[in-house]
Amino acid sequence: MENLVSIVVTCYNHEKYIEQCLRSIFNQTYSNIELIVINDGSTDGSDSVIKRALQEVPFEKYKYISHSNKGLVVSRNIGLEIVTGDFLLFVDSDNYLKNNYVESLLQTALGHESDIVYTNLINPVNNTVVLEASEFH
Repeated sequence: MENLVSIVVTCYNHEKYIEQCLRSIFNQTYSNIELIVINDGSTDGSDSVIKRALQEVPFEKYKYISHSNKGLVVSRNIGLEIVTGDFLLFVDSDNYLKNNYVESLLQTALGHESDIVYTNLINPVNNTVVLEASEFH
């Protein structure tokens, strides 16, 4: 059996970005994904964009939660309470993933028997490294 990767996406007023974020998750080369999307009281059109995008979700396990604004930490904690995966990935709604992102992280985690895996932070406009990942001790 493949490892289940739970992805928790938190959104607050990212109507412009949330669809790209979700579609980048839908298009992952690794498909055993549980998707949890949490709308943290957005006052823009994020709710309708999320609902429309989720009509095309390719995963068997997914959930959409919308609540009044409680902040990022509370929203992520709500996600933590309901995930069922072997691995967890938080994705902010104004970010998007390369198609092999989940597969690459999972291979690294399993190959190195790691509890935590992270990568460089890349600026997609000019493809430069904004924050370089370093080995964690």
